Amino acid sequence: MLVGWVYGYSPIKRRSVHKLGIWKIRCPVGNVVVKGYLSAIKTRSDNPITYDVTIIGAGIAGSCFAAALGSFEIFKNLKIAVVDPNDIKDVANWIPPTDSFNTGAWKYTYADRVMPYSKVVVTDFLGQGSLNFADLISEGVSSEHPAFLIENSNLHSACAKALIHNNNSNITFFQGKVVNFSSFDSSNSTTSHNYSDNASSLTFPQILLSSNQTIRSKLVVAADGSNSLIRRYANIPSSSLSYNQFGLVANLVFDQLNQTAFQRFLPTGPIAILPLSNGFANLVWSIDSHYVDKLKNVSDITFIKLVNMAFRYQNYSDFEYILNSIHHDGSLPESLDLDQEFNWRINSQNQNGSFSTLINSFNEPIQLPPLVMDITPNSRQGFPLRISNSKKYYSSRIALIGDAAHTMHPLAGMGFNSGVTDSIQLCSLLKNAILTGSDIGSKEYVLKPYNDKRYSQNVLLQAAVDHTFLLFQSQNKMVTCSRGILMNLLNKFPLIKNNIVKSIMY
Repeated sequence: MLVGWVYGYSPIKRRSVHKLGIWKIRCPVGNVVVKGYLSAIKTRSDNPITYDVTIIGAGIAGSCFAAALGSFEIFKNLKIAVVDPNDIKDVANWIPPTDSFNTGAWKYTYADRVMPYSKVVVTDFLGQGSLNFADLISEGVSSEHPAFLIENSNLHSACAKALIHNNNSNITFFQGKVVNFSSFDSSNSTTSHNYSDNASSLTFPQILLSSNQTIRSKLVVAADGSNSLIRRYANIPSSSLSYNQFGLVANLVFDQLNQTAFQRFLPTGPIAILPLSNGFANLVWSIDSHYVDKLKNVSDITFIKLVNMAFRYQNYSDFEYILNSIHHDGSLPESLDLDQEFNWRINSQNQNGSFSTLINSFNEPIQLPPLVMDITPNSRQGFPLRISNSKKYYSSRIALIGDAAHTMHPLAGMGFNSGVTDSIQLCSLLKNAILTGSDIGSKEYVLKPYNDKRYSQNVLLQAAVDHTFLLFQSQNKMVTCSRGILMNLLNKFPLIKNNIVKSIMY
C-alpha cells in the first residue's frame, strides 16, 4: 500500500536500477555527443537485416531493457536493434526545465531531481485508519533508502545515456514505425504475409518499417505500450477494464521541506503526494470521472485549497459538500468562500486550529503533509485509469514487457516496477540461454519460462491492487469501520509493516 506511481514520475526500487545498470551513469550538461552506433542510425535499405534481438519501442520499458542488455558482457555478441518513431538522441539530450526547481547543479546526471524517501503515511478518510511507515531504516528494512522518486524523462534520458556511455557498438537504432509484421522461413527463404504462433524454429519475425527498412529477428521484444501493435500482430488477446476514474497529476510547492510520502484513501479514489527536492512535490489524485472536469477547470488557487482540504478534513461529508458545490466549468457559487470554509472546519476539528494534525479512530494523532502553497502553472494533466492483462506474455519469438503486457491502478506504485521486473527476468533467461547454447527465441527455454514466472506474479499483484482499490471504494459502515480498526491495529506492529515493505522491495 505504498504511495503510488505518478504520471510523469516513477517510484523505483533501488535494487531494480542496479540490476539494469543505469544508476551510476553520469553525463555532462548539454547535448550528448553521440558516437559510433548512434551516428550510424540506419538509412533506407531494401535488403533485410537479421538481428538477434529487436526491441520495439524505446520508451522507458524498451530503453531500460536495451540498457540492461548493453550493461552485461555476456550480451556483447548479440546483434540488437531498437525501433522507435522518435530519435533516441532527443531523449539522451533531455535537459530539465529551467524553472524554480532548478538548483543549477547539472554537472552530472540530474541527481538532485531524484528524491530518495523511506517514510510513508497512509490514511483512510472514511474509516479514520492510519498506517505510518515512518522508520523503515531504523526498524531494519534497509540500510539505504528503499525507494526513489524520479521523473520519467530523467530516467528515460539516463537509459539513453547508459547506452551511449557503454559504447554499445552492437546496438543499432531505427527511427520509424512498424507498418507490417510477417514471417520469414529461413529453411526455404520464403516470406509469409501472416504471422503464426505455430511457426517452426527456423521461422523468424519480419518487420517492415515506415522507412522501408526490413528487419528479421530471432527474438522480438514488444515494449510499445498498452496499445501494443506487436501484441495485435501476434494475435495475443488482452482483457481490459476501466476504473471509471482519471488520474489527475500536478507539481506542487509546500510551505516547508518534506521527505515523507502521503496517501489518503477517499471514496472517490486515493490522493497521494510524493516528495521532491527543495520543498516541491508531485501529486496524483485518482478521482471518479464525474469529478475530473471540475478539478481540471478550477483555478490554480482553488485547486491548491482543495488539495489541502482533501488531506485535512476529518469528515468526508464536509469535503463531499465542497466537491458537489463546484460547477463543471470550475467556477464556485458566490455563497461559497473556501478560505472561510477551510478555516472554520479546521478550527472546529482542533481546539488549537492546527493545520498539521488529525486523529484516527483510536484517537491518535495522524501526521499530515505540509500545506501546499503553490502549483507549477499548466502542470495539471489527466489520464484514464484501467487495469489490463494479456492472455499470455509471449508468442513465437515474441515477448511482451511493461505496459504492452499489463497495466494496473497506480495506487500501489508498482506498475513501472513490475515492468522493470519483466526486463530483469527476461534478461536472466536470455543469459541462461546463451550460457547453455540454446536458441534465445526458444519457447521452451526462454519465452514460456518467462511467461510462467511473470504472468503469475503480475496477476497476483494486479489482484492485490484491484482488491485494495475496491476495499477502499466501499462506503458501507461496517466495512469502513473494520478497515479503520485493522489499519490502526496493524500500525502497532512494526514487524508486519516491515514485511509488507520487504515484499514490495524484493
